Amino acid sequence: MRTMRKAVVLIFSVWMMLDFIPGGLNGQTGRDVEVKASISADKIGTDDVLVYTVTLKNINNPVPPNVSHFKDFRVGQTSQGSEFQSINGVTSFSTNFMFYLVPLRTGTLTLPPVTYEYQGKKY
Repeated sequence: MRTMRKAVVLIFSVWMMLDFIPGGLNGQTGRDVEVKASISADKIGTDDVLVYTVTLKNINNPVPPNVSHFKDFRVGQTSQGSEFQSINGVTSFSTNFMFYLVPLRTGTLTLPPVTYEYQGKKY
């Protein structure tokens, strides 16, 4: 009986660990993929930096999105952060890519859309 309990606990523990691994065993998350973008301000001065954040939710091994087509801004630096969350047994993970944008001119500046391709889908 004692060995049976240990086996059940071990199996349950392994199952829980696999649920926490992004992508599980087969690389599929089974979770909704989300791609969101946000900015740190609507208006900035010529000496300010705009932080442009792209959040990729439930995407395994993400690469930074391409922002080379931003003509009104120069990318000063970039950073990346990750978050893992488990609430009531539901797990999710996200990666934030932050681009620190320096304006190249004054006036009304435009941030064109960023697309992200993951597993054959464009977001």
